Formats: sequence, C-alpha cells, structure tokens
Amino acid sequence: MRLGNRIGASALGLMAALAAGGAAAQTLNVQLSSDIRSSRPGVNRDALSDMVALNVAEGLFAIGERGDIVPMLAESWTVSDDGTVYSFALREGRIFHNGAPVTADLVKQSWEAMLAAPDFNCTGFFDGSRGAAVTSIEAPDAKTVVITWQSRTRCS
Repeated sequence: MRLGNRIGASALGLMAALAAGGAAAQTLNVQLSSDIRSSRPGVNRDALSDMVALNVAEGLFAIGERGDIVPMLAESWTVSDDGTVYSFALREGRIFHNGAPVTADLVKQSWEAMLAAPDFNCTGFFDGSRGAAVTSIEAPDAKTVVITWQSRTRCS
C-alpha cells in the first residue's frame, strides 16, 4: 500500500473516531512530554495529538501491523462493484465513556461535523481535492453506516 493510500485510509479511519469502549471504573494515567494541540481528531495535527486521539477514540477501521486494513468500530464492510459505496456494519456493544451506545446516526453526525469543520486538516481526502469526494453519509439503521463517494477511491 502506498504512503498516500495509507494516509488516506488512516484519515478515513480517523474520521469516524467515536467510541473508547473501555471498561468502567478503571483509570489510566499517562504522562506526556508537552501539551497536545487539539483533542479533536484531524484538527491541528501533530504526532502527540494524533497519539492521544488514537488512544481515546476508535475509528471504523485502522491500519494493521502489516499495512493491511483491520476492523475497529466496524466489524465488517462491503464495497460496491464500482468502488463508490462503502457500507460499514458496526460492532455490537460499543459504548462511549459514559455508557451511551454508539449508533450509526452518531457516526454519521461525527463525519458531518468533521467535514464541516473549517480547521479539519484532512479535508482534502474527502472534498475531492486529493481524490474522490464524499457525496453522502447515511445511517439506514442503528448499526449500518453507508458512505458514498463521487468516484472510486484509493481504498477500493
């Protein structure tokens, strides 16, 4: 997988960062070498901010140790024959830190908020300036997210 493809896939996975899914009543103390720039994934990015975001949020998928795409929040996905429609099946039982369930509608809202943010650094991977543009994000039911692209993406 080329670096551009990995960056695009990482940005795609990072966009859906929603659920920590950790066990209740546990505490993890972490010491950082400096302040993070932002707690919002994809905004004012640097290595430290990305490290924190990746440890407190979960994307639809991630890049595995061998450079392959592995499931995270999505347990599985399908891609249309023309490579423009991605349907993600969310894992059962995923929750936010407060115990509220993760739903497809909340994933959709998260994507829409990030794409609309003027300070989102990964916009080029989703607006067509660095590849295909996202044309719609749908949540047809509580456990399915469907993302449609203008044309085949680098990931398909």
